[in-house]
Amino acid sequence: MPRPRWRRFWKRKPEYPTAEQIFAALDANGWHAGRASRALGIGRATLWRRLHSAGISLRKNKKKVWSNFRFAESIAQWRKRTGQV
Repeated sequence: MPRPRWRRFWKRKPEYPTAEQIFAALDANGWHAGRASRALGIGRATLWRRLHSAGISLRKNKKKVWSNFRFAESIAQWRKRTGQV
């Protein structure tokens, strides 16, 4: 008697993105976990588990990126306001 087809699914190992692919997706999406996970085709919880297993804190890295972004934006707005473009 042949085995059901659905058992073959469980034997396959899922292909998860590498750390480099995760970082590329996070950079491309402004370190937004939901958007990056959608771009990678994995769930947010999976993304968090992968980051945790690599010993990476998304919150610390996101804070660094966005603090620089906000500073640059405020400088640009000040220059535009004062006419120093």
